[in-house]
Parts: sequence; structure tokens; C-alpha cells
Amino acid sequence: KNKLEEIGQINSDLENLMASTQIATLFLDRDLHIRHFTPSMEPLFNILASDRGRSITHLTNKLDYPTLTEDAAQVLRTLVPIERDIHSQAGQWFLVRLRPYRTTEDRIDGIVLTFVDVTALKATEIALLEAQEYSAKIVNTVHDGLLVLEPNMSVQFANTAFLQMFQVDKEETVGKIIYQLGNGQWDIPAL
Repeated sequence: KNKLEEIGQINSDLENLMASTQIATLFLDRDLHIRHFTPSMEPLFNILASDRGRSITHLTNKLDYPTLTEDAAQVLRTLVPIERDIHSQAGQWFLVRLRPYRTTEDRIDGIVLTFVDVTALKATEIALLEAQEYSAKIVNTVHDGLLVLEPNMSVQFANTAFLQMFQVDKEETVGKIIYQLGNGQWDIPAL
């Protein structure tokens, strides 16, 4: 009786966790049939409670993720987790993680997929890249040679004037320690 009550409590805890999490989660068996899912999956897949037991390949989804089943099969085959940035037809971005489903006996018995909404993070990343490109365009208009250095003295950025002035390529300059540039002419203790 105590064991049954304990199992009932654990089941209730699990059901409450599944219902309250904001992370869309999908549990698939080894044949990619739906075992369980969180309510957050419903906006991403046309999925209902009655779809338990159906193959994920039978459902339509609102994601630009054509390799979903191939990725799931690969995780089952290799047991190596996969992470992807994908977007939905509605313009949302998700970090998708596919991991092996391990039983309490440490047996692989399917796949767990999680979809974390990273739309705001992706928008910030895109804005940052655009600002960086804009800044680089402005700095490249300066006629004097200019280097931007990291605290460890590695070159983070070299403008066009610097590259032309010293007749070097971006690849042999950016990421290198300033003292190692060229034939060592920057290896000056006073500098």
C-alpha cells in the first residue's frame, strides 16, 4: 500500500511538472512513436493526447526542421546528443536538444526532445552582429591604421588602412598576438 501511494505521489509530481513547464518536451520511444509530451508542444506540433503511440512522422509541425527524424535516428544510433537552432513558421527561434531516453536500468529506450524558445536571444544576437558590422564599416573609413586589441594583446580587429599600410592579410593579423605580427617588428618592450 505504501509503495502504491509513493508511486501515485511520484506520478502526480511528474504530471504537475509536465503541465507547468514552459519548455516544450517530447518523449519518443525507439520507433519514434510519441510516449509523452508537455502542453507547450501543442503550438509547435499538431498534437493531441490521443496521438500517444503514433509515429512523430505522421504529425505535421510548424517548424523549419526537415531533418528531425534523421537527427532522432542518429541520436538513437550513436547515443550522442544533438543541439540545433531552428525557427518556426511564425518566426520564433528554438534551441532543440535531442538526447537519449534512459530508463532507471540505464537502458536506452527512446529519445527526449526539448524545444527552448530563444527568440529574444536570437534577436539580440542578430542586432549585435549588425551593430558590429556597422562599427567595422565606420572604422574602415578611417585613413590611419587602426588595431583593436584584446586584454591579452591579441588583435581583435584591424582596419583596411592598417592591412594596406603593412601589406598584410586579415587572416594573418586578426586573432594573433601583436608581438607575433609580421616578422616581429611589433615586439617592442616599450609598446
